[in-house]
Amino acid sequence: MNSRKENEGASDAITFGSLLRSYRESYSDRLRKTHPEMPRVKLTALALIECMEKSGYSLSSGSYTQIENGSNFPHDPERFLATVTRCLLLDGRHYNHLARQLAHDVVQSRISKAIADIAIPPISALED
Repeated sequence: MNSRKENEGASDAITFGSLLRSYRESYSDRLRKTHPEMPRVKLTALALIECMEKSGYSLSSGSYTQIENGSNFPHDPERFLATVTRCLLLDGRHYNHLARQLAHDVVQSRISKAIADIAIPPISALED
């Protein structure tokens, strides 16, 4: 079986983990769209995990770090995506991007990048 790291293309390629991290890091921008009076804030991984736990999704900081780093995938992908979408104030388009990239990365890690690119094309930076 191929490891995710072996199949990863260029280091600047979008992965599920890097997309998730970019959505976490841009949380303040989404918050300020609906609450412009709010100060700019940085949402840490620990604060996101706390929100997820309050929503009923339990996850250790180590597991979350592995997901963002691309060395692991969520154990319950549908619940993970639903919870992270709510906590990060994401819309349906963002949810779809995360789901598609996760599916691509899983196929890539299990089979190959070439087949994953055909079966589930990765999102491009232009789509986000």
